[in-house]
Amino acid sequence: MHYIPGTKIAPRNRETGSGHRSLSKFKSAKKKVGPFIIGREYEFWAWQKTPQDTFRYRFKDLSSAEIVDMTFDTMLKADEWIAGMRGEELPDYSKFYD
Repeated sequence: MHYIPGTKIAPRNRETGSGHRSLSKFKSAKKKVGPFIIGREYEFWAWQKTPQDTFRYRFKDLSSAEIVDMTFDTMLKADEWIAGMRGEELPDYSKFYD
């Protein structure tokens, strides 16, 4: 487990290009990445192993205190997802044990 409770993420719009957007893009409701609203900051709050041997990660929306749950098959998958949201790469821990 690379990321610990207290880690913050701020989902961003992943669109790339010249910056030219049609007006209709601005008329839509709040944009999301999964259950997360783009532009808001969230804090990794807690994790729990489920009876199905998956991992439930809880994130707290720092602007509303709402809790958002996501389920991952492994802790590595959760770490990879969080790293992607933060624009980071995970270290290759297997090299530490060679």
